[in-house]
Amino acid sequence: MKPSTLALVLVCAAFSASAAAHAHLHASVPADHATVSAAPRQLSLAFNESVVLTALTIQKGDSAPTRLGPLADAGAAEFKFELPSLDDGSYVVKWRAISADGHIMAGKFTFTVRSAAP
Repeated sequence: MKPSTLALVLVCAAFSASAAAHAHLHASVPADHATVSAAPRQLSLAFNESVVLTALTIQKGDSAPTRLGPLADAGAAEFKFELPSLDDGSYVVKWRAISADGHIMAGKFTFTVRSAAP
């Protein structure tokens, strides 16, 4: 292989590896698709690297989304937010963040509250 071709292959490989290394949500509490027996009072998000959250909502069914916050201006890898009182049902948490490299990411996860019957 020609040295110039090899150099081009190496450069392309380096760029594709860095492009795939964007920040992502590593874990949440409640976890994605979890069913909890009591309504959580707090939401925790853990990213694989520092991000700045720009939006965070929780929504039950067809109701209007509720904004969670306040959102910090500084970047962090872990966040905790107080939740409003949650009834039994399924919830969707949606988030949007900017990573340290300037990329905008968005995602969502779901969980269900199913209290034990008296």
